[in-house]
Amino acid sequence: MAGSRSPIVNLKLKIAFLILKSRFYLVYIANFSIIINLY
Repeated sequence: MAGSRSPIVNLKLKIAFLILKSRFYLVYIANFSIIINLY
């Protein structure tokens, strides 16, 4: 029974990790574009 539940948990963890990664990259790209605009 635990085997049928674990893939769903793994999927949620993967989605949460992807959301965190995308937010980090968005902040990084925003900071990078601001630095480019300063020069």
